Amino acid sequence: MIIRNMIYLDNAATTRVKPEAADFVRAFMTAEYFNIGASYPQAAALAARAGEARKAIAETVGARRDELYFTGSATEANNMVLRGAIRAKNKTLLLTAGEHASVYNTAQSLKAAYTVKIAPLRADGRVDTDRLSDAVDENAALVSVIHVNNETGAVNDIAAICRAVKAKNKNCLFHSDGVQAFGKLPVNVRESGIDFYTVSGHKIGAPKGIAALYVRKGVYLNPLITGGGQESGMRAGTENVPGIMGLYRALQVTGNGFCHFDNGFCHSERSEESRPITVNRQLSTVNLKAVRLREILSDGGLKLKFNGGDTFLKSDASEGIMGNQSPYITSVSVVGLKAETLSNLCAERGVVIGLGSACAASKEGNRVLAAMNLARSEIDGNIRISLCADTTDEEIERAAKVILECAKELLDNKVKSNDK
Repeated sequence: MIIRNMIYLDNAATTRVKPEAADFVRAFMTAEYFNIGASYPQAAALAARAGEARKAIAETVGARRDELYFTGSATEANNMVLRGAIRAKNKTLLLTAGEHASVYNTAQSLKAAYTVKIAPLRADGRVDTDRLSDAVDENAALVSVIHVNNETGAVNDIAAICRAVKAKNKNCLFHSDGVQAFGKLPVNVRESGIDFYTVSGHKIGAPKGIAALYVRKGVYLNPLITGGGQESGMRAGTENVPGIMGLYRALQVTGNGFCHFDNGFCHSERSEESRPITVNRQLSTVNLKAVRLREILSDGGLKLKFNGGDTFLKSDASEGIMGNQSPYITSVSVVGLKAETLSNLCAERGVVIGLGSACAASKEGNRVLAAMNLARSEIDGNIRISLCADTTDEEIERAAKVILECAKELLDNKVKSNDK
């Protein structure tokens, strides 16, 4: 069912493909549709374009072209790391209670081969870094810490955590699921010292079916999918060129890409120094919208609990990036209501919001919120409102009003029903 003038605020689940990216991709499905593994000139020319796009995408996270491998999804990339990075059995795989299901559930499936340890969360949704560090010993082979939690928007300082892990065991590998940070927060994987970093296209306006994994040069990773040797032998299967080009174009449109295409080739249009300023400017804009959203909801007369960090990320010229909460994700519990009922009523009135992770939305309870020690009533009433760079001030105002109206209507109906 399509509702006119719909306000879509479930961008952490997926985003609308940028019209510019959709238009750009069409040519690579209908005109330049060659298999870039072929040897004829047309395929070689297309391979060169895809290579330049790879370089531009890699540079947005501070990586080199030969350190970025394309995959079909972030779930696949996360599985590549967890299943392929540890070279010996009976080693320890350490992760947090706040990981995405593609990390958390994959780790559970590996318990027969490895010791799996789970570091707890703080009340604000970030990992308890002291407890995680205490769990790192000489047997630790891989640590995985999500960058921005997909349920709450809580931000982990992966650079600091990585340094702490490597200080205790220099041979321990470090992975971060960066799906909710990619294209939204400044990221430099090489400066952070991490070994693996996962990104995804459909969270930032690119088509579904394209993601990528950063693998630090010199780090061993056993391929998950073998076959024809594509992606330098790291991931077999004919490359999804339309997806690659769509991801490139989405980054360019949002202002986070380095390059533009001219006659089929990529040319630098921003320096390394200027790129973070663009990301920061977008971050600051979304931050203002998130603050306004919280203000309206807080003044609505409902019993609410905001989950995640208490300070939205923002850019300061002297201090850099500060805060512990992504403004792109607002997790809030409406105490006394069932979140699914509220979400459905809001959707009927043209406002689409989420119920936490789309990968777990149909299941009872919420593993991440439970790890934050939320009460059952807070978990049951939890909704996730996730913005994108294109969310307007008007949409924030109107959506918040609809959410409040629907919540009050449901609470009033609940009171009337109890009085009967």
